Amino acid sequence: MTRRAARRRPEFRPQRWDADAPDAVPDHAWFPFGGGPRTCLGARFAQVEAALVLATLAQRLRLELPQAEVTPRVGLLLQPVTPLLATVRAR
Repeated sequence: MTRRAARRRPEFRPQRWDADAPDAVPDHAWFPFGGGPRTCLGARFAQVEAALVLATLAQRLRLELPQAEVTPRVGLLLQPVTPLLATVRAR
């Protein structure tokens, strides 16, 4: 955190998140790269480009997974308990 940001740090007021708060927090206020009028200009292009890259890789490569049973670990994300190792081979 910069010194400038530390001076402007807002006070902790949990009541500002209440639905009937007079100074309600605007939509997308805590969403990085935002939503609304100030959304990231390259977000749509990046999503399209990522889909094209994944499609190209899927045409050229094949993933081979081991036949072991995968045990999930539930938390903030759903992940396997042990790492899931795959072999990448050319088609």
